[in-house]
Amino acid sequence: MCKAAKARPYLSFVLASSLCFAAAGCSVISTGGSSKLTVDVEGQVAAEKAEENKDYIAALKYWKDAKNRVDSKISMLQGLLTDVSDAHVVKGVELYEDKKGDAALEEFVEALRVNPENSKALEYLMNRYQPRETVSYTVKRGDTFESIAEEVYGSVLDTFYIKQFAVVTEENQLTPGLVLELPKADSFYSRPIRNYQKDINTARKLYKNGEYGKAIAFGREVLKKHPDDTEISYIVNSSLIKHAEELEKQGQYNAAIADLKQVDVRFKNLNKKIDSLKNHRDENLQRNSSLWNAGMLQKGELLAAEKKYLEALEVFNSIDPEFEGLEQSIAKVKKKLSELAEFHYREGVKFFIEDNLNSAISEWEITLQYNPEHKKAMDYTIKAQQLLKKYEKIKK
Repeated sequence: MCKAAKARPYLSFVLASSLCFAAAGCSVISTGGSSKLTVDVEGQVAAEKAEENKDYIAALKYWKDAKNRVDSKISMLQGLLTDVSDAHVVKGVELYEDKKGDAALEEFVEALRVNPENSKALEYLMNRYQPRETVSYTVKRGDTFESIAEEVYGSVLDTFYIKQFAVVTEENQLTPGLVLELPKADSFYSRPIRNYQKDINTARKLYKNGEYGKAIAFGREVLKKHPDDTEISYIVNSSLIKHAEELEKQGQYNAAIADLKQVDVRFKNLNKKIDSLKNHRDENLQRNSSLWNAGMLQKGELLAAEKKYLEALEVFNSIDPEFEGLEQSIAKVKKKLSELAEFHYREGVKFFIEDNLNSAISEWEITLQYNPEHKKAMDYTIKAQQLLKKYEKIKK
């Protein structure tokens, strides 16, 4: 299957270039004839001599220039490798869509050897493939991701296996004695492709049986594995429309609108239908609101008839202020509350004159329940409370 493969031309070139820079005496690195990067040995000698003579400006100028040329070459090569990696991914996706899982895997792995950070290749490898077998590796002192890849897979180019499948995420977590369970490179297989036909049949059956909610959920799971599958896309979009129709019949307009908004506009433009549903929803809400207000008004009037005026007023305050008949009902209740407030206020005054301060305060507190704005009741309550405190001090 996908064994540790030999480096492709570009990758071989980069490795050779790296080794060449590290070796003393290498003066020219070729990019296959397109351009050359020359390491000026004489200039380097001159720079070192200038440094010895404490002519640091001249020495620094040379090294800055050399660094810029090297950085430029590295940037160019990284761009080339990114392009090579992306090309492998494009080929891999084509093969995968053609249900050629093994050939596609080879392309994704090659893409990761060239560029271990290729997110598309990683997504396919991690989410659409899994290994049948693993191999155990016990970490030794001084191990790195690269050294482990070299020992397990035979190439540092396969370091991405270690980074993606090991239980550690950083090299400083590679403690001696730690056992890593790593996938065998030639044991990967694609379960999604193997189960693809079964998934298609299941989606078709759910749609045919009118189980649209299940068809939507199941179809979306299949699309995660096969995002460009036109049949599954058709089933999901059609199910959304059918499900919305069912919800509309049940009067669940918001849920129906939510379904239609999820339909791919390339499948069908449903803006007019959505606007129509919004109108039906608003009309229905208005009818329901009218019925609710009428019911609450009746409840408030029944409470008022039972002389439960405060409770009646609370119910009236929950009704739409513009509802017909509400203003008159509130006015009647407030008039009754005002009359009760005055009655209890006068009773409080009587108790106050009789020097029965506690009873007076109780009556005025009732007054304020019926009319919180009754200023005389507030003032006399304060006075009565102050007198009670004086009496208590005298008694002591």
